[in-house]
Amino acid sequence: MKAPLVSLLIPIYNVEPYLDQALSSAVSQTLKDLEIICINDGSTDNSLNIIKSYAKKDPRIIIIDKPNSGYGDSMNQGLKKAQGKYIGILEPDDWLESNALATLYTLAKEHEADVARGNYYESTTSSETDRPLDKKTTLISNHDANLPLAPAWFDNPSHPKLYEKLFRLPPAIWSAIYRRDFLLENNISFLPTPGASYQDLGFNFKVLATAQRIVLTDEAFLHYRTDNANSSVHNPGKALCVVEEYAGIADFLEERNLLKSLAPLMSAAKFRNYHWNLQRLDHSLAKDFYRTMRSELRLAAQNHWLKKSNFTKSEWLALQGVLHAPIFTKNLLNLRRRLRHPKKPPQPQFSLKYHFHAIISPIMGFPNILCQKNRILLGELIKTDFKLRYQGSILGYTWAVLRPLLMFAILYIVFAKMLNFGNDIPHYPVYLLTGTVLWNFFTECTGLGINSIVGRGDLIRKISFPKYIIVVSATSTALINLAINLCVIIIFALINGVAPTWTWLLVPFLILELYLFSLGISFLLGAINVKYRDITSIWDVLIQALFYAVPIIYPLSMVLSSGSFGALAGRIIMLNPIAQVIQDVRYTLITDATMTTWSVINNPLLRLVPFLIVIVLLITAALFFRKKSKHFAEEV
Repeated sequence: MKAPLVSLLIPIYNVEPYLDQALSSAVSQTLKDLEIICINDGSTDNSLNIIKSYAKKDPRIIIIDKPNSGYGDSMNQGLKKAQGKYIGILEPDDWLESNALATLYTLAKEHEADVARGNYYESTTSSETDRPLDKKTTLISNHDANLPLAPAWFDNPSHPKLYEKLFRLPPAIWSAIYRRDFLLENNISFLPTPGASYQDLGFNFKVLATAQRIVLTDEAFLHYRTDNANSSVHNPGKALCVVEEYAGIADFLEERNLLKSLAPLMSAAKFRNYHWNLQRLDHSLAKDFYRTMRSELRLAAQNHWLKKSNFTKSEWLALQGVLHAPIFTKNLLNLRRRLRHPKKPPQPQFSLKYHFHAIISPIMGFPNILCQKNRILLGELIKTDFKLRYQGSILGYTWAVLRPLLMFAILYIVFAKMLNFGNDIPHYPVYLLTGTVLWNFFTECTGLGINSIVGRGDLIRKISFPKYIIVVSATSTALINLAINLCVIIIFALINGVAPTWTWLLVPFLILELYLFSLGISFLLGAINVKYRDITSIWDVLIQALFYAVPIIYPLSMVLSSGSFGALAGRIIMLNPIAQVIQDVRYTLITDATMTTWSVINNPLLRLVPFLIVIVLLITAALFFRKKSKHFAEEV
């Protein structure tokens, strides 16, 4: 018998709701010289009966009925059975325009092409009308590929740039027809892995790697259904099937001496597909898959297969994150997955928390910081910042305690032992340690906050989210360190004979005041630092000067006892929120002999100045930050 012009392969497994539409579109093709090979992969629904009913009416339909063995094996059996000059593929939940095969065959024949590829529609089914609706057209000349509008044709060696861009297109193997002799000559087939998972990736890459002549058209012929719940694209299992596909691609290229030339394109495609796969996996599967992904990408880097020209800017940044900041990148990817699949229901409209933030948020100009999306992002960034800060150091998290203790030891030896400071202060070592820890917290908090926006430039450019979260997460790292150091202070105080009292319960509130003051400074200077980077150097100088303006080393009584000017200077010092918090913490934690704002300043209104400074600074800085944050992505 004369070979048909096109063999259309339809792999079928339990697609009863959609099969009639697919088969109807196949038998209605204007290209009549056609064979339609239906491969029933052990369907347990009514799919086989539907195929048989169509076969009785149309002799062009050939049925392959076999036990279930997966998509890859089904397609390979269809390829062996096919006799057409060209091979087409139709998924049983999609459907074709009537002129699809005729147009593609004409283009392929005219240009003597190994592959003729068309455009396609992404379609969904309306629950109200039960009719497929086209949501949008996916142009073959999309923004990633920038391929020319068609008909456009090229051969492999003559158009290397266009050839490279083809690898960025979605696999979409069902939107093209393939010369049968070309597939046989190059031994191109599907991996016979169980189920239907990523086999299109391997097939498409092998085709592009060996095709010498390809023709493209921007005319759309196929309707690709995106809302089939049983589609493999919605299956979170079979996590490592994509790894098997790329291992098969590497073997295929190596057998044909193509690995050296095409490894960079393969590695870039591998990163994109691994990254996409990671987003759809459950947490338990994603953890192991991420480890596999990183090891393979590191191997590609060692082989010099990762070329920046094969990645977009955002892809390259994400790749560098996987290679060089794996903890942060893993947490970020985990965050995206949790945002896509939230476990907790939305906050009810009648809740107290909802009404509180409905009032506060417009005043502050910020979204609800306690909403699930922001809460998750904040938590992930805090964990990442804290882990990365000590990554690569020998002592690790021990530095959180060791650094303030070393500074305390130096100050104690110099000022207490050599200069005899603090002889009149009970438990002066604890007194000095407390001041040192709180001062370190302030400097660390503001230092991290000022540089937080600049340091997260890659994240700001890639993701849209409230930018204040970055500052809060950076400063919260200092808060974690402070919590650790407070435990050390308490232990040190108990060893030095300080008796616990109920006033210790007031310390967290004083810490909160100091944190809000530091946060206000971080908002203000962090926003300025985006445009004027020398603000960091200026702040370093100011912080050194401010150190001596706060009673950390010397007792406040030393200032007050130095004449009339000393009394004025003492009152001015105690208007500073840092000094006020440090002295109040010493008062509540160590000894009631500590001088505070209330004992130094007699005027009741002036006693409230430190608190007013904190409130005014925080609100003003927050509003300023909100205004400037609109341009962070452009300036950072």
